[in-house]
Amino acid sequence: MLVGTMFVSRLSCLLAVATLLSACREKAAPTPPPPSAPSVETLGRNLLINDDAEAVKLPETTVTKNAQKDAPEGWEHTADVTTTEYGGTADEWPDAKAGCQDGQKRYFRLALALNETSKSMHQSLAVTGIDAAIDAGQVECALGGWFGGWVDGDASAKLEVDFLGAGDKKLGTLATEAPDPSTLPKPGAGRASLMKQLTAAAVPAGTRRIEARLVAARTTGRADTNAVAAADNLSVVLRKKAP
Repeated sequence: MLVGTMFVSRLSCLLAVATLLSACREKAAPTPPPPSAPSVETLGRNLLINDDAEAVKLPETTVTKNAQKDAPEGWEHTADVTTTEYGGTADEWPDAKAGCQDGQKRYFRLALALNETSKSMHQSLAVTGIDAAIDAGQVECALGGWFGGWVDGDASAKLEVDFLGAGDKKLGTLATEAPDPSTLPKPGAGRASLMKQLTAAAVPAGTRRIEARLVAARTTGRADTNAVAAADNLSVVLRKKAP
C-alpha cells in the first residue's frame, strides 16, 4: 500500500512539472503581430513596375521563346513591343549611349508596321490606403518620362492613365504629350531621339485603381510607312496636393 501511495505521489509530481513547463512554453511563445497597413507606401513613389525597360520577360516555354524575345516584364503588350538595348538596333542609338538622363542599358521600342496606326503596352496599378484622401480631393497624379522615336519620322510615344472607380467605371484620363518627331533633339549619331515630358492633375474622387498605358501613335497622319516610337524612365506618382 505504501508503494502504491509513493507511486501516485511521484506521478502527481511529474504531472505538475509537465503542466508548469507547458505553461512556460505558452508564455514564451511570441504573440502574432496584429494586421498592419500595406507594407508598400502608395504616395510619393513610382507605381510602375519595370519603368526603365531593364527587366525582360523570360519565355514560359520553348514554343513561346521567339515570340517573347525581349518582351518587357511587368507589362501586358501587343506584338512588336520590346525592351531593346541601346546600340542593339544599329541606326537608332549606334553608340550604345542611353537616349535620356539616368538611362541604363535598355529602352522601350514600339514598332509600327505599314498601315498600323497605333499599339501599346499597359499595366494595372493598385491604389491602397488613401481612399479618404482621394475622395477629399487631396491627391494628384504626376506622369513623366522620355518619349520620341525616329527624328522626322511618323510616330511618337506618350504615357497615359485611366482613373477607375467601383466596378472599373472610368472616372477620367491623364496623358503626357507625344513629342512631334520633327522637334526631337538631333542626335549626334543614329536616327532616334527622346524628349522629356511631364504632366499632373488631380485624381478624381472615387478612384480605386489606375490603368497605365505606354502608347505609340502616328503623329503625322501617314500610315503607309514603317515607324518606331520609343520611351524610357516612365513614372506614375501619386502625391498630396500642395495646400
